[in-house]
Amino acid sequence: MANIWYTLFVASINPFNNGNYMANYLKKTYPQSMSSGGTTLPLFFSEYGQDAQDACFQLHPINRQTKCATTAQQNAAQATYETTQINKVLPLAKSARTLRTGYFYGFSIFQWQNEFFFTGTQAEWGVLEQGAPPSGQGTIAGGQCGIPTNSFSYPVDPLNDKPNFAAIVQAIK
Repeated sequence: MANIWYTLFVASINPFNNGNYMANYLKKTYPQSMSSGGTTLPLFFSEYGQDAQDACFQLHPINRQTKCATTAQQNAAQATYETTQINKVLPLAKSARTLRTGYFYGFSIFQWQNEFFFTGTQAEWGVLEQGAPPSGQGTIAGGQCGIPTNSFSYPVDPLNDKPNFAAIVQAIK
């Protein structure tokens, strides 16, 4: 019964720290805190990444006004930041379960697309952003999806890759 937590559960956290910090956390801090009897509680990062503006600010703490002034600069910084995050922890996720870091099961990148209904940096987490204008129109026929009789039309918004999309794909290959 003492090992129930270490054999039936997986801990999950949402870190947004830089890659070096997280690699140290995985190798030293977490096992020291979450191990018992030689077994470490399995861990998964359910949200990993950083929003574009904060990634840019962390990469360029000096001259933020110049180096993080545009969306393009911020998106490029986000790509660099997330590539480094992935490169630092992915080898640990791929390590054999018998190794010292074998308890780390990996991560998922936070937010698939930018969220137009959020404001500030919360809207900039995604790997895709909405294009404009809507590229078409979709229709749901009546009697489906809870629509009683009439059909329902909706705009189909195009999604464009942000720089971090390609960077993430490349880092994981």
